[in-house]
Amino acid sequence: MSTSSSVKRLLDNDPTMTTLDLSSAQIGDEGARSIAEALKVNTTLIILDLSSTQIGEKGARSIAEALKENTTLTKLDLSETQIGEKGAEYIFEALKENTTLTTLNLRYNQIGEKGAESIAKALKSKRTALTTLDLSENQIGETGAKYIFEALKENTTFSTLHFAENQIGDNGAKSIAEALKSDTSLTLLNISSNDIEKDGARYIAEALEVNITLNYLEFSANEIGDKGAESISEALKKNTALNLLDLTETRIGEKGAGDIAKALEENTTLTILNIRDIQIVGDFEDGIKPLIERNRKIKDFYIFYLRKLSRWKVQEITSTIPLALIQKHEDGSAMQLAIKKNVMKEPKYQDIIEYIKHREMEGIRDAVTSGKYSTMTINEMRMYTSIIEKKDRANLKRKQLGALYLAIEAAYISGSNKK
Repeated sequence: MSTSSSVKRLLDNDPTMTTLDLSSAQIGDEGARSIAEALKVNTTLIILDLSSTQIGEKGARSIAEALKENTTLTKLDLSETQIGEKGAEYIFEALKENTTLTTLNLRYNQIGEKGAESIAKALKSKRTALTTLDLSENQIGETGAKYIFEALKENTTFSTLHFAENQIGDNGAKSIAEALKSDTSLTLLNISSNDIEKDGARYIAEALEVNITLNYLEFSANEIGDKGAESISEALKKNTALNLLDLTETRIGEKGAGDIAKALEENTTLTILNIRDIQIVGDFEDGIKPLIERNRKIKDFYIFYLRKLSRWKVQEITSTIPLALIQKHEDGSAMQLAIKKNVMKEPKYQDIIEYIKHREMEGIRDAVTSGKYSTMTINEMRMYTSIIEKKDRANLKRKQLGALYLAIEAAYISGSNKK
């Protein structure tokens, strides 16, 4: 759909247009201005995707002005639009007045420390309706993190923050921990790839001991090591809120894995544990035996992304644990086996499906941007990504979901063969 025809439908308040996807369309700041003018009078649009449209700072200013008047838009994607710190300032000034927008994606926009300061001011506003925000890959740093998480201490409605790859380090983790000790609304936090090490892990762990609201913590690609794992394990013994914990690629060794396994003997709330690519020195298969034993008693416990497992071990685990999504097996059989076990059958697994989708999407995006795969495979991956994003997941049947994930798995295997 062209920008001009989209604008016309918005101006006409077309009742069938509740979602508008202009992602990757090179509309620039002029196109953004046209869309913004239409948004000021439109009363039907709910979701707007302007990701990868290069609207820049000027375009962000136009959209911000529209947000001050629009009363129907609830979800806005401005990821990879080059809005910078000034553009972020415009958007969040508008959100002090807007009372309907709940979800905002600003991933990869070079917002920086200054932009984070503007965001923090808006999060303190009593009028903002924002509950979900993606600020990943924005060079926010430890000072910017302090601004954001100080603000969250005062916000009682905000629930979801993606904050990966912002170079916040251990000092930034300390600011997060202080917020988690007092926050009463945050339920999902992604702080993956943030240069957090053992001290930062200790700060986060101490907060988890007292936090009663955080359900999902994605902590992957932070080199916390065995010392950090020890801190996390102590927190797991006391925490009663976490349902998902992602410790992918965290440089945890045999001792750290053992500490976490022991903690799970006391923890009764964790249902999803992602331990893919933990750097295990000893016999990993023996190390997970206590978890298998435990899962014969606790039905709602799932292990994600176990690696270096023989096929017989995969079969043993999937037959013992009610749901074990064991992905990236060398021949792809583990994923297929999990799907054959009807792992996506029941509605209660929707949170798990969403988690897999998030991880798969990140993997595909990283593969594409790194140029790791051939052009044909890149196009295939983009197609699969589009399918995952566009489909109404609530209405997809189990077999359709299984087919989508098998397709993505096939794309990975295909890509590996085309390196």
